[in-house]
Amino acid sequence: RGKTYTFKVSGGDVPAENARYHPFYITSSIAGGYEQLSPAQRAEEQVFAGINITKQDASGVQEFVATVQAPICLYGQTNTSSEATSYACYAESLDLSCGEDANIVDQAATLEWTPDDNTPDVVYYQCVTHRNLGWRIRVFDEGAVDVEELENLSSEGELEPAHETCDPDASGDDDDDGDDDDDDDDDGVCFPGEATVELRSGERRTMSSLQIGDVV
Repeated sequence: RGKTYTFKVSGGDVPAENARYHPFYITSSIAGGYEQLSPAQRAEEQVFAGINITKQDASGVQEFVATVQAPICLYGQTNTSSEATSYACYAESLDLSCGEDANIVDQAATLEWTPDDNTPDVVYYQCVTHRNLGWRIRVFDEGAVDVEELENLSSEGELEPAHETCDPDASGDDDDDGDDDDDDDDDGVCFPGEATVELRSGERRTMSSLQIGDVV
């Protein structure tokens, strides 16, 4: 709190291209998608930055302007993307060159935001036009949280991902059974039942206990 943070955003600026139009805002909503809400629902949501309300009456927020929009920096698939065996490898395979394109970088939207004493401990960065595309920002008073505790809050203590080889030709498999061990047991599972995930509510569950409709 009390410091000003600068966000550079290249999420799209052509409303007609819905799938490539992602104005950025900071909100109390864990789901976002301000545009999709009813006027009454918008009035209940606390917006901290990225939206200017231009018309509000007793029934809610009728009109608003999304202020953080700019030409999109669109990550592209490459010829190795289809061979990715995990999300981490897929992300590593993408073409990120738009982040070095001066025409896009120079036109990025800038949002400056200063959390204050009234800012909750947890807020969310979200897309104005689509739901569930952002995640959380933890806010704290300087000196109130030490570095180790902050890391645990931010990532449940898992800042460093397990080492993974994304080269499809370096599987380490010597027994031709398609898994990465050297025996004949087909025990490789991407998401074992005992693995845990975090729901949107913050609750953690094992994979085996997930139900249809749960949002992770």
